[in-house]
Amino acid sequence: MSRYDEHDIKKILNRAAKLQQRVSDSGLPSGHHTKLTLEEIEEIAREAGVSADFVRAAALEYEGIPVEEPLFLDTGTNQELKLIGYARGTLNKKTWAELRSIIEYHFDCPGKVTRRPDGIHWKAQPKGILKFLNSRKSPEVKLKTTQNQTTITISKSTKTVNKLYLPAFASYLAGMFFLVLMFTGQMGNDAPLGIIMAAVFGSIGELFRRWVRLKKDKERNSLKDVMQQLQTIVTRRFKTSTLTTESPGTLNIEQENKEDEKAAEQKNRRRSEH
Repeated sequence: MSRYDEHDIKKILNRAAKLQQRVSDSGLPSGHHTKLTLEEIEEIAREAGVSADFVRAAALEYEGIPVEEPLFLDTGTNQELKLIGYARGTLNKKTWAELRSIIEYHFDCPGKVTRRPDGIHWKAQPKGILKFLNSRKSPEVKLKTTQNQTTITISKSTKTVNKLYLPAFASYLAGMFFLVLMFTGQMGNDAPLGIIMAAVFGSIGELFRRWVRLKKDKERNSLKDVMQQLQTIVTRRFKTSTLTTESPGTLNIEQENKEDEKAAEQKNRRRSEH
């Protein structure tokens, strides 16, 4: 349960008294569940210090924002996952800020942003030891806007996951080795032991294979989930933009990169001072 200070309690009680008075004036019993309009909810939120813009955004998400089903593209190799999705809306400073926070939270690292002829590119830039362990093909997100529609493409290497198949292959080979020894008669009276060992290594290999398969399926579902989040943000921002007069700000990637560099320098300076 949430805890409230004296200021919050006063606000809540004052608002509760107003709501109770409203119900009393309507002739309904105090326990009756009345319905409020979006404007009335915005009024309550405004008194509690919550922006009406966020109330409208929350209402849209609560009602559900339909988005197109993202599609996995055939890359011609099992070394990479590539997913494409479409969303109604364009990119601006506020929309991109929210998109970037979701992207960097999902991949758990900051990224380098560049503007190219085919749109905006975000590429993961791991820090610390992960910078050396990460494969050359870092996760990448591309966004391109044309005629009030944004196309989002997410690419991620699966080389690291594929390496987990190695223990499975090794177990299969060990099982085949015992089978060869058994069928060629080299195990003699120990043939039953060869069958047991072949079965054990074969089972271990199959367990590893299934585990890696589940891990890859989980990765696919995770990318699909983050794609749908990005689609929802673009569509929601587009819909709420028609309900507010507040400027969303112009997206300037070069300026944003300068601000990121400045923030990083200030962070490093504070660390060195301590």
